[in-house]
Amino acid sequence: MTSSTTPTGGSSAALKDAAFAALVTAGLCFPIIALRSDQDMSNRLVLETRWSWVLIAAAVVFVGRLVMIALQGRMAARAAVRVRKPAKAATAASDLFAKAISISGLVFLFVFPFLVLFIYGPGGALKWINNYGVQI
Repeated sequence: MTSSTTPTGGSSAALKDAAFAALVTAGLCFPIIALRSDQDMSNRLVLETRWSWVLIAAAVVFVGRLVMIALQGRMAARAAVRVRKPAKAATAASDLFAKAISISGLVFLFVFPFLVLFIYGPGGALKWINNYGVQI
């Protein structure tokens, strides 16, 4: 479900929606967060698992989705009490926020390699920039 829709079936629908969001998060976190490769002292590649990080991310999404559904339900209840139409300022603010987030993400995408190069120097930055490029 998208963030603009709320489940209409009450608390059980909200729990199902939050559980689905947590399950999707766990699936997306699996290759990126759950598995990490490092080199050991003998220069061998070692695969480390971080399942606790995946569980934490899924739990945060589960709770966050429940809170978001509850807040949307309250806002819908308040809007139902009012007779007049809801203001378009909230929609405009939401669109502005989404545009700002996407622009800041693009800026970060292009600034990150130069920032890492500045912080770690050419030798240390190569690993960070290479890992960043692989994840993209």
